[in-house]
Amino acid sequence: MDTNLVRQRAIQEVPSSKEKIQYYENAIPDFVAQAMNGCYGDLYSSIAYLRLAGKLSASTCTYVAGVEGAIRSIFLFEREGELVKVLNGAIKTDQEEVGRFANYIFGRMPQIHKICFPGVHMKELQVPYPYQRFFSGEDIVISFGGTADEYAQQLGKNTRKSIKRHATALRKRHPGASYSVVKGHSIDAPLGNLIVNWNRQRMSDKNKVSAYNEDEVRRITALASQDGMIGTISVENRVRAGTICCRVGDTCYLAIMGHDSEYNEFSLGMLCNYWTTLECLRMECKEINLMGGRLPYKYSFLGEPRRYDCVVLYRNRNALVRNIKDAIKTALHGYATDVKLSILDCERKEGVAARMVVRAISNWREARQTYHRIRKRVLLPFDCMWMAMAMQVAESVPLP
Repeated sequence: MDTNLVRQRAIQEVPSSKEKIQYYENAIPDFVAQAMNGCYGDLYSSIAYLRLAGKLSASTCTYVAGVEGAIRSIFLFEREGELVKVLNGAIKTDQEEVGRFANYIFGRMPQIHKICFPGVHMKELQVPYPYQRFFSGEDIVISFGGTADEYAQQLGKNTRKSIKRHATALRKRHPGASYSVVKGHSIDAPLGNLIVNWNRQRMSDKNKVSAYNEDEVRRITALASQDGMIGTISVENRVRAGTICCRVGDTCYLAIMGHDSEYNEFSLGMLCNYWTTLECLRMECKEINLMGGRLPYKYSFLGEPRRYDCVVLYRNRNALVRNIKDAIKTALHGYATDVKLSILDCERKEGVAARMVVRAISNWREARQTYHRIRKRVLLPFDCMWMAMAMQVAESVPLP
């Protein structure tokens, strides 16, 4: 992209001697890619991911706010009628930056009455506009500034024993078992597909659908080959487990993990993620994102939940009333998600009520899994049989 042309399109506003806002209409300047990685260090707020996801277009606008020469926020957005839709996902920010952006948009774009952030992580939100804020997702994140050895010592006693026990059992049964790392351009598609297929099989065994469709797998693999790695465990010279990682700024994402189910007794998935976490710390990553999913091992690895909220701001109450249908849909979805999150929180709490909820959840999951097993083994063959009979009958009926 022609940087000079982009800079000619930039509109600069200086609210004070310390603050500076730059707005690039229908353009993304060249410096934004690196600046966003440094500002957020988040996979879903990186130019590389947004481009691979097809979210950027010729009409994408860029907002850059800085204080005393340091960039505080970068928002990429699209204008859709009365709506400004922010494209950045999983943004770590604060209410000052959100308020500054809303003041700029509402103050200079009179046709805009609504601003939507798909996912922001911040403590408080107090802005002079009507708004909605509901849970939209979460990641489990390890924030550790020390070395790999220091991290290993910080793990709980039971976690260290479990890792040592499974690693010892693996090497005793398979002396040639080893862990290795494939980095950057050395990553090939067959290795990534092998790990993804294991992941999908594991989810299928639990009667769940993997969150990684073909497009998402293609994006993750492409990002890993640019600036990432795959940690693998090999047994008898064949890869039996792997973790696909992407690095954005100082954050490493353990995006997709899969292992051969024939080696479940050794907990290869946990071992691979643990050794890959150590490798990320050796690469001086400040954060290791274990992605979503409240699996117990993530908390054992010192992971902490990081909540992201969907935030919708309205110019005034009239704008909220005019968009009341969308506001109700947003609220209902948000309340339903909050209830689900509260139920999941009970699994980590103590007390009689929490144990009752956990028992009910376990019974429901077991009943659902039993139903799916019966359906696969008994009902599904009958469904196929009745369908075949119906097709035969339909073929025997002469057309008019």
